[in-house]
Amino acid sequence: MFVTLMAGSGPAQAASGPEVRPAVLAGTWYPADPGRLRRSIQGFLSKARARASLPARARLIALIVPRAGHRFSGPVAAVGYKLLPQRGFECVLIIAPSHRVAFRGVSIFKGQAYATPLGRVPLDRALSAALRKQPGFGYAWPIHRAEHAIEIQLPFLQVALGKFKLIAAVMGRPSLARARITANGVLEAIGRTRVLLVASTDLSHFYSEKKAHALDRVLIKHVRALDVLGLARSLTAGKCFACGAGPLMAVMIAAKKLGANRAIILKYATSADTGGGRRSVVGYLAAALYRDPRAKAAPLRPSSSGGVYSAAERRHLKKIARRAVVARLTGRPAPRIRPRFKALGRRRGAFVTIKRQGRLRGCIGHVRATKPLYLAVAEAALAAAFNDPRFKPITRRELADLEFEISVLSPFRPVKSFGEIVVGRHGLLIVSGRRAGLLLPQVPVEFGWTREQFLAAVCRKAGLAADAWRGPGPRLYKFTAEVF
Repeated sequence: MFVTLMAGSGPAQAASGPEVRPAVLAGTWYPADPGRLRRSIQGFLSKARARASLPARARLIALIVPRAGHRFSGPVAAVGYKLLPQRGFECVLIIAPSHRVAFRGVSIFKGQAYATPLGRVPLDRALSAALRKQPGFGYAWPIHRAEHAIEIQLPFLQVALGKFKLIAAVMGRPSLARARITANGVLEAIGRTRVLLVASTDLSHFYSEKKAHALDRVLIKHVRALDVLGLARSLTAGKCFACGAGPLMAVMIAAKKLGANRAIILKYATSADTGGGRRSVVGYLAAALYRDPRAKAAPLRPSSSGGVYSAAERRHLKKIARRAVVARLTGRPAPRIRPRFKALGRRRGAFVTIKRQGRLRGCIGHVRATKPLYLAVAEAALAAAFNDPRFKPITRRELADLEFEISVLSPFRPVKSFGEIVVGRHGLLIVSGRRAGLLLPQVPVEFGWTREQFLAAVCRKAGLAADAWRGPGPRLYKFTAEVF
């Protein structure tokens, strides 16, 4: 089943459905008897042992928990939920993937409650309504009717938290761009309300235990580092997998913007560890994203001629980009640019991408390395803000919401074989006569493109036919980029 879109918004308004979403997993994925279910959850919680604990003054912001049947994922999920008692969350936003209905956007349940054998979980109707008004959000009952990834979490929350209100969000086809829009919509809707964010997802599906461990290690590495872009690239390249990839990225982005500066891996296991066979397993992760007020800034790395920029150099380049735009918007003289670091004076090609609330607002750069990097970034920032022909010039009222992303380009190399193009690693430049088009490495990752879709898109960017890359005329080049 595919749910269509409302113009410029989220899932189409389908039949409204019931006011109370009934429990559809009771008796199969978890016990239907209330007493037995409560004892089961309490048993999981009492046996839960985390690999590490949160610092004493840490502020918990989000959880990542598995969404399989309690028999298999319960021991892992319980480690996450054991953090909740006495933390005072009155509202929980669960973002789950859609396993049964294909759609783009996010559906927010519109009724009064979700039901489990332990009772009804009331919806926070005000915050839910505020979310449905955000770009990319809406409501369609068929999306929620049989989706299990929200319901499976509720008994744990009912036991661990007691009374709380729910925001039930089901996310459609995943991409980094959609995750950013989702995260920004969440932040806009919840405002200053303290809400626990929950990403409901399993990891690798039905590989051998050895293969599952290899895939899941990659994903866990990105979660631990709060590295959303790296995670998106690895997902696109097939280096890891999560059925809830979209919710996972959206929760990580939102948590970071709410102040999360650390992630802790509480427990990892596979279905083989919890009673299943070892030839075909599913990976389970419990992790917490939190703010540690004692956390120190990441150590600075020395730069090198190979283009690895330290945290201080990256911050300086971003400051240059923002200051150039701010000066133009406020009518001040252009700031004097002084490169504080030797590496920033080397000639490099660079692009500046500007986004507002997760949406592209401008992207322009220098393809060739003809200028010192710090000057290339300043000029590209101004061009992206005021001269991108696809958009109106940025206005002063937008300034507080702008995000700057810098891509420092490597030298261009001719593509000798299409198979050598790696989505998530390579950008593409196509040249045909006077026509040329360039797409940065992060673009296919954000939109979830395959290699063929990436090639077609760069052709269209150059004003060529989508299949022009197959012909003998156009010249195709690949490059990498350091993106920050």
